[in-house]
Amino acid sequence: MNFKNTVTAQLEFLKRQQTLCEKKLRMLPQQGSLVKKRSRGKDYYYLDDGFQRISLIDDPALYQSLQDKKTLTQQLRSLQYDIPLLQRVVKNYQPILPLESDWHRFTAEQNTGWKQEKKHLYKGTFYRSKSETLIAAILSSYELIFKYEAAYEAGGFRHYPDFLVERPRDKKLFLWEHFGMIADEEYNKKMFFTLQDYHKAGVNLWDNLIITFDQPDGSIDTDYIDRIIKLYLL
Repeated sequence: MNFKNTVTAQLEFLKRQQTLCEKKLRMLPQQGSLVKKRSRGKDYYYLDDGFQRISLIDDPALYQSLQDKKTLTQQLRSLQYDIPLLQRVVKNYQPILPLESDWHRFTAEQNTGWKQEKKHLYKGTFYRSKSETLIAAILSSYELIFKYEAAYEAGGFRHYPDFLVERPRDKKLFLWEHFGMIADEEYNKKMFFTLQDYHKAGVNLWDNLIITFDQPDGSIDTDYIDRIIKLYLL
């Protein structure tokens, strides 16, 4: 299931929940609300109808009805916010799904800048960091097709993602950026602008863009990388 189908399914589910909430609310008391007052370390509940407060200590059924009304009203308020948001996502989303034949136009090692940083050799390719080398090794262990720092263009945007990975089951192309020096302020600024450029180009996080990070000590959580691959690429 692609991103748009997933969002559409979630939208339909929320609409059903909205209908259910509205139906249940019509069966509950329409006037008044539940209020709580604390006295001498104990909570007391009242029906507040706007004019007076009526104790519910002897009416547990009415208390439960008002409690249900409060919970359903909160749920409905959340749904009324989320549904229009998802509707806009479904309406405006434009996925980038290169065809299988498009894969061959991405030539590996197109990024010729900062070659001196590529010090880690793995299966004939030099990588810039140990973390990227480990990611490449894990991708290779699953026999996934990928390219390192290949040029990628979309919507007038050109960049060299750390990895381009083709998912076998549907030939969908994923961009993967691994960010290392997250403790460096200037590095973080560049990271932010990179993600912003991707977004403008229609490359969406956790749809066709994967991002990972070094840990604070500079190491990489290979178990996490493995889970990411299983979740999105297999």
